[in-house]
Amino acid sequence: MVSKRFMMAFNVSSTPPPDPVLSGEFMATEVDPICSDTKLSLIGKSGLFVGTENSATASLGSFHGTLPPPHGDPGAELCCRLAGPDLQRRCCQTWSSSAACMLYSLSFPSVFFSVNLFPLMGDVAKDLIAGTVGGAANLIVGHPFDTIKVKLQSQPTPAPGQLPKYAGAVDAVKQTIAAEGPRGLYKGMGAPLATVAAFNAVLFTVRGQMEALLRSEPGQPLTVNQQVVAGAGAGVAVSFLACPTELIKCRLQAQSALAEAAAASGIALPKGPIDVAKHVVREAGMKGLFKGLVPTMGREVPGNAVMFGVYEATKQYLAGGQDTSNLGRGSLILAGGLAGAAFWISVYPTDVIKSVIQVDDYKKPRYSGSIDAFKKIVAADGVKGLYKGFGPAMARSVPANAATFVAYEITRSALG
Repeated sequence: MVSKRFMMAFNVSSTPPPDPVLSGEFMATEVDPICSDTKLSLIGKSGLFVGTENSATASLGSFHGTLPPPHGDPGAELCCRLAGPDLQRRCCQTWSSSAACMLYSLSFPSVFFSVNLFPLMGDVAKDLIAGTVGGAANLIVGHPFDTIKVKLQSQPTPAPGQLPKYAGAVDAVKQTIAAEGPRGLYKGMGAPLATVAAFNAVLFTVRGQMEALLRSEPGQPLTVNQQVVAGAGAGVAVSFLACPTELIKCRLQAQSALAEAAAASGIALPKGPIDVAKHVVREAGMKGLFKGLVPTMGREVPGNAVMFGVYEATKQYLAGGQDTSNLGRGSLILAGGLAGAAFWISVYPTDVIKSVIQVDDYKKPRYSGSIDAFKKIVAADGVKGLYKGFGPAMARSVPANAATFVAYEITRSALG
């Protein structure tokens, strides 16, 4: 059996999106002239797709090989067809041989694999995937910091002469691990993890659609002010998903701080996200899941406006202009970290108000609303009460948001 190597490149054009280029190294192998039971396979980063006879089916179309007849054909062709609702192109490469032969396999080694597998995928789907990856990165990196932040924010005000349950962030970490183990730092992660796809789909998709509306020409980079507007619009939309998710997360995270009060009242604490949701609905109906919507929106709208504005401003500063497409990962990490820090600096007191309202009792609430919560927090603890847990929040914001933006940008770039 004799092997031959040759290079092929397929260029499949579609407008929009930009023309994808299919390229790779193929192996042509001479086999038995009968050529029976031959299969074609396409192997690459995306997985293995195998088809019988003369086709190998991929997720967005078909790669077809026109096989030489049993006794050979110098003019035999290998053809690629990528078909879709708005695209049907065919491109062929002639493969000649002087002997009886048949194409046996197609291989895209990873080093050559630069195929855009998503030429027909819309921006919404791409933002969904990239946003989900970014959100997952944010959760994994940042949730332990968030747990400590909520514990500090929601711990009961100590009686005169008594010390607070947690002396600070480090003490909260020690007590959490001692009482619940390291898993306690990830308590409440189920709720945001279950909704991370929807949350980030809304955030990045609405932002993307706002960007499209604000552009005077397709593909034109946005100014920092335009990114601020796009971020604010995304913040409005995402608030309606963030509120119930945050409520469940905060009530789970605050349980250890509220355990003594619950035990004194003979109340059994919920055991997980679903149990919390059931408890809330039983206590206050479906509207109970949206307790704290006003401060949630008061956090998300200005917070995302500032975050995306700072992110874009930092990228443009590092790039020396509006074209930021060539920035490296180090620059994206820096821009993402600064953007996350800017988010919390701009809205942290609002987040404290949101947290205390969301963990408040439904039947005998301590706070009648956001303004009442603000007044009572300042009256009890002074202005510093509006910054409980600020240290963990800032410690979380830099690595978590850096991870979010880098994961999003890399994934979005890979999708085309």
